[in-house]
Amino acid sequence: MAKQPPGKPRLKRIPLRYSIPGEAREIFYDYIRECGFYANDREFTESVVAYALWCKQKHHLTGPSFATPEARRKMWEEIIADYPKPAGAGSFFEHRVEEFARDKLKKETKS
Repeated sequence: MAKQPPGKPRLKRIPLRYSIPGEAREIFYDYIRECGFYANDREFTESVVAYALWCKQKHHLTGPSFATPEARRKMWEEIIADYPKPAGAGSFFEHRVEEFARDKLKKETKS
């Protein structure tokens, strides 16, 4: 275990529990290995949380998919199917961009 610097108390940790679909397991661990930064999924997840909190940006593409179990399932199915494609390509993200464009157009026409 790493030694704490003098005068610096250890940050208190809280245990978090999460899960992903088993069908995403292989691509999840492949992605973590490809990143080259993380020793395990816990480090990767902590990094993602830290980044989200640091940049304070809403996850407009994935966040709405957690509104219902059906939307979440559809998101995962599309991401799993799209994984071999280049980053950001594929049906999941294309569909979300189309939805944003439609929503924006609706809002502009109401104004």
